[in-house]
Formats: sequence, structure tokens, C-alpha cells
Amino acid sequence: TANPLQPAIGGSVDAFVAKIEDPPPAVNPGGLVNGASFAGGVALASGGITSLFGSNLAASTVLAESLPLPTTLGGVTVEVNGIAAPLFFVSPVQINFQIPHELEGQSEASVTVTVGGVTSSPETVELAPSSPAIFSTDSSGSGQGAILIANTASIAAPVGTFPGSRPVERGGFLSIFCAGLGDVTNPPGIGEAASADPLSTTMNDPTVTIGDAPAPVSFSGLAPGFVGLYQVNVQIPAGVAPGPEVPLVLFQNGVPSNPVTIAVQ
Repeated sequence: TANPLQPAIGGSVDAFVAKIEDPPPAVNPGGLVNGASFAGGVALASGGITSLFGSNLAASTVLAESLPLPTTLGGVTVEVNGIAAPLFFVSPVQINFQIPHELEGQSEASVTVTVGGVTSSPETVELAPSSPAIFSTDSSGSGQGAILIANTASIAAPVGTFPGSRPVERGGFLSIFCAGLGDVTNPPGIGEAASADPLSTTMNDPTVTIGDAPAPVSFSGLAPGFVGLYQVNVQIPAGVAPGPEVPLVLFQNGVPSNPVTIAVQ
């Protein structure tokens, strides 16, 4: 006898059960955040590192293993205004991707995730020329910044906090690692790492405050060898009060980053 469910589902019972057991990908409302600070409810910048949170976003956890970054990873594709985005990482609940440079100048974007040919409902996000955010050592977007004493592998943190960490001296230089500083000269291709020659420098230099003092910026641009990662080199002002948790904030086009801390002696 004919299966009474078949006309309703347009196929076999097995196919119907498979659809129930394998729900489509879904982006959480407000689930698109800056990949450095994890701040939600903020505009995102083209070329910026972005994290997307949701459910059923991938069958498994997969990391990109080569450059340029792929636009399909583990059977997953993210499209931003219909443009396939370079993917750093996919998992069932989180995807890290780069917003395509082609969206420079647009004010909003529609983001979808496609897994195994099934596409999520779109999530709309606001875009801006810049959306500055500083990476922190615990990936929370706060606390100790992912900031190195220039030309070393030492994090500017109290001694013993991390291998080789030490406070930076007043008058010394730092390398701040951040995301979302906007358009650059010599932009790399989609998903490609920034070049060391020529360098990709930001169109507008940010300003940085350490404690309450402005810190002179000596370089601002994409970090060579990385995708979407910005590096800002600054000098510690002589008048900064020393301490283990001195606040540091970066401003790009007047927009402040998340505050992080460094150790100064």
C-alpha cells in the first residue's frame, strides 16, 4: 500500500526522518561579532576578522591549513552580500571568517551559512569604515592585551604571567595586534596574507592612549604573513604611571576599541 506520508513530504519516510535529524544551519540573532573583542551589536569593517555563532554550522571542527584561505571549508560556505568569505575555522557552533574587502563603502550586509547545500536564514549586520578591536591573551576581548614588546616575543605583562613575559619600559616600543582598522594601501587578494614588501598600511593612522597619555604611533597596517590581522607599533610615553594593569585603548576614525591592559615599569 502507498505510504500516506509520502505526498506530504515529497519523498520517502527515510528522507523525512533525515530532515528531522539534520536541522539546517542557523545564525544566532546578533551572532556576528568582532573576532578580536567578541563585541556584539557593533558595526563590522570590510577585511575584518569576524566570528559567527549559531547552531548546526558545520558537521565537525575544521581549521584552514594553507593560504590563501579557502571559501569552502569542511563543506561550509559563508556568503556576505552574496560574496563567498575566506574561512579561518568552522565548527558546529562557531565560524571565524574574513569579511570580503569588496564590501568597502557599504553600510550593511546580509550573511548566510550554507552546509551541505542547505542555507541558513540571512542575518543582517551593519558595516562601517572601521571597527577597531584589540586581541586579548584569553580571547575574551578584555584584560591582558595580546601586545608584544617590539621586536621580541615577550608579552608586555608581569614577569611569570606568560613564558618570557615582562613589563615594558617607559620610552620603549610595543606591537599591538588588532582587527578592523579598515582600508589599507596595497590590499592583499581575498583570503591572502599581507606582504612585507610592499607593506599594507592603513589609510588613516589610529591614535592610542596608554594610561591617560597619548602614545606616538610609528606604524599601522596589516601584519605581514597574516590574513586580516593589523599591527600598530607605538612608543610608551615617558609620563605613564607604571603598574601591572595599565589600560590601553586604540581609536580609529574616532571609534574606540575595547580596552585592554599592559604591564609598564
